[in-house]
Amino acid sequence: MGFDDVNPPTRTDPSDEELTEWTAALLGEIDEALSSDAWGIIDTGTDHCIHRLYDAAALRHCAALLAEIDAVARARHELATRVLIRTHIEAFLFALYIHFGGAEAVTKIAQDTLASLEATHNDFVTWDQWLEKEQRRATEARDKIRRNNEVNARWNAEHPDSSARPIFDEPYVPQLSATGVDLSGAIASFGALEAESLPVRAVVDSLTRWGPEKGFGRESFTPMYHIYRVLSGGSLHPTLNVLDAYFVPGGFVRTLPVQLGPSMLKDARVTALYGTAFLAGWVLGDAGSTTAVSTFLRTRLEPDPSGGRGWTPGT
Repeated sequence: MGFDDVNPPTRTDPSDEELTEWTAALLGEIDEALSSDAWGIIDTGTDHCIHRLYDAAALRHCAALLAEIDAVARARHELATRVLIRTHIEAFLFALYIHFGGAEAVTKIAQDTLASLEATHNDFVTWDQWLEKEQRRATEARDKIRRNNEVNARWNAEHPDSSARPIFDEPYVPQLSATGVDLSGAIASFGALEAESLPVRAVVDSLTRWGPEKGFGRESFTPMYHIYRVLSGGSLHPTLNVLDAYFVPGGFVRTLPVQLGPSMLKDARVTALYGTAFLAGWVLGDAGSTTAVSTFLRTRLEPDPSGGRGWTPGT
């Protein structure tokens, strides 16, 4: 069966070999299209140009993550796979947001980027100022105590028969270095743009609203946000849920070198593959590029909402 077949066979659980083959084919299709002259974009600075550039970059990012998810999953690296699939879901949602939101969506992401830069810059400045002040305070206190100790030590040596004068411990002077990082130039490059955060939930809500309007979805994207949140609390962050998975219950509770529970390796591979194919079908298809592999995978792995899977790819 080739990728040009219109009607894929009845769904079966894809094998690891099929997932590897499909991933390579999809990555090849994306690279061939985006490397072609059709995607050689003259940077004119217009809204259309900016949108097209970031449309391509966002697809490239999802494809790069898909390649790494495939690699770590085939190597049976469970934790790395879970962290990467969470990252891929976020990248996929923002890529769709860019594609269907146009230049305005790119501006929203720019505002979010600026907000993050400003927060980081302010944290660096606060740290550098605190460190300089603390080092100066501690150094002055240390030097004062050191001079006093030197006087007392001499006195004690000269008066061995008298009660010894106290020798005080010197305060610790922080030895860390200031960051020396100045992000003001990067911040200034955004011009008069106003910083504003863009939560993943807001992106999901926009996609849910746009889906029926723009023809790329009829179901809510909220289930994808739920998966994103579960993965955040169950893999990315060291929550108690993550740590609990190492416990072996019993009279004496012990810990295992790996987490208990079902593997997410195949689910992650299928989810990343379907999401990237879904995105590529729209980005490349709307530009007139070939999407035989993307179309095949979207049809083969399309979720079946009637089975309660929501946006989770079907098998």
